[in-house]
Amino acid sequence: MKQNYPLSQYLPSTPPGATLADLLLERELTHAEFCEQTMLSQTRLCRIICGDDAITSDLAALFESTLGTPASFWLNREHQYRQALSTTAEITDQCTKPMAIA
Repeated sequence: MKQNYPLSQYLPSTPPGATLADLLLERELTHAEFCEQTMLSQTRLCRIICGDDAITSDLAALFESTLGTPASFWLNREHQYRQALSTTAEITDQCTKPMAIA
């Protein structure tokens, strides 16, 4: 028997960059200060926060050395987010295909 799951289960989680933004707020670091510490441009930081740019292993290591949050945390968050996006895209694709008439 096929089990139905709520569609909300497949909706993407927030990008890992949102967690980064939360940490910066918690530590009272401005984006400009964080960019200065990490040598990232503010444009790149905004793209990471919004989920447009992925957190790579190099970025994860940089965040670990700057914030103390393990690189594995960032990489896991990134993987989960991209996996959720992929699943959502597959579901959307299935919903938009014309149904075959038998």
